[in-house]
Amino acid sequence: MAVRGENSLHFATGLDNSGLKRGALDAVGMVQGMASKIARINPFAGLAAAAGLAFIAISKDAYKLSKEFQHAMKEVETISDATKENFKGMSAEVFKLSTITTDSPVKLAKAYYQIVSAGYDGAKGLKLLEVATKSATAGVTDTMTAADGITTVLNAFKIKAEESEHVADVLFQTVKLGKTNFEELASNMATVAPLAAANGISFEQVSAAVATLTKQGTPTAQAMTQIRSAIIAANEVLEDGWSKSMSLQEAFQMIYKSTDGNQSKLREMLGRVEAVNAVLGVSGQNAKMAAEDLKSYANVAGAMNEANKAMLSSNTNQWELFGNQVKQKMHGIGEAILESSSFIAEGLNEMMRETEDLTGAAVKASVEFDNLRAELESSNIEFERKKEILSKLKSMYPDYLRALDLSEFKESNWKDVLVEVSSELDKINGKLRTKIELSGYSENLNEKKSDLADTVESIEDAKDKIFKRFFEIEN
Repeated sequence: MAVRGENSLHFATGLDNSGLKRGALDAVGMVQGMASKIARINPFAGLAAAAGLAFIAISKDAYKLSKEFQHAMKEVETISDATKENFKGMSAEVFKLSTITTDSPVKLAKAYYQIVSAGYDGAKGLKLLEVATKSATAGVTDTMTAADGITTVLNAFKIKAEESEHVADVLFQTVKLGKTNFEELASNMATVAPLAAANGISFEQVSAAVATLTKQGTPTAQAMTQIRSAIIAANEVLEDGWSKSMSLQEAFQMIYKSTDGNQSKLREMLGRVEAVNAVLGVSGQNAKMAAEDLKSYANVAGAMNEANKAMLSSNTNQWELFGNQVKQKMHGIGEAILESSSFIAEGLNEMMRETEDLTGAAVKASVEFDNLRAELESSNIEFERKKEILSKLKSMYPDYLRALDLSEFKESNWKDVLVEVSSELDKINGKLRTKIELSGYSENLNEKKSDLADTVESIEDAKDKIFKRFFEIEN
């Protein structure tokens, strides 16, 4: 590949590069356009020439990140109206959130997809994503898991998206009180949330019960199952609408007292071992603890942010955060390279499509000629049909059959005429075969395509040269 002129980039392929042109940006001015973008972000102006290799490596990483992030956001675009309307703006907002969390921009994009799938798009979705990213860092999990848990609660309990931070605070209060973690809560909340919400039981009451049960050694998933079973049992043994006059904890205590705490009677009344275990874990000698746990949820504001701040202060997370800050600074370079890489790839794909279109036309023409010639030379075809075929061939290939006088073509001499035009027909056949070969059609078409890729030294090699050219421009 040769570089000619001040800032020009050319592929030394001998191929027509018209397929690489898009709008005002053509092959000659491609690098100039990229250079202007890099100049605006220019975090490398002070690097000496010796830093060239480092710049190239960083640029390649930036390109890779931008490509993966764009792909993830394109997936979001398929279901997000806000992203369809403003792809660049929404992408920038999602990417920017990576500077406050340890998750990568790509993971944030995937988490945003989850949030949009749950019914939250645009500003509400971005706010939820912010809360989920902070919750993930604070809860030592990933943003997608945090987003799944929070949106499950919002949708089940019909809580507004604006209160998503409160939901996160409640979850962290549960982590603080019980023997559980954010990931376990987020992953298992769907077990009980829909049923609890349908019965008018608040998210705080369910969370407090989970805290009470898990601190006594019950695993989180099992605690959720026990609470669900106990709610079903309570609906059977208490009056309708019981949740309007008492909390979940008070209901369990009422059931406990009705049997004087006799476990056999409880099993007979509730009919489910899981339900009995839930009632026993929250009532009787555990009733006071359960009541205090529930009371503590009245003042949980800031629990998530407090946990997030504590976790971000760790050495490991500080380095992760620093890495994301660097990625944010490098994003402009990655986008510039991605745009140009896409430009090149689109051009090559177009050339391949054009080649295949040309191949199809050449093959069609060759097949048609072969069929017509076979008919012409067949002894089973009537004279009038032969004359019709000769007329058609003359109109299709006038340069070869101009001298043919169809008025002299008679039923008595048609064999002699065919002998005379045979050499010209052979030339036409040769021309068509040559067109097929030049258009890339052969039994080894894939090999031909591979050869075309090799002539531009492969996309990856081309990218390497672009990276190096960036450094030359910068210095």
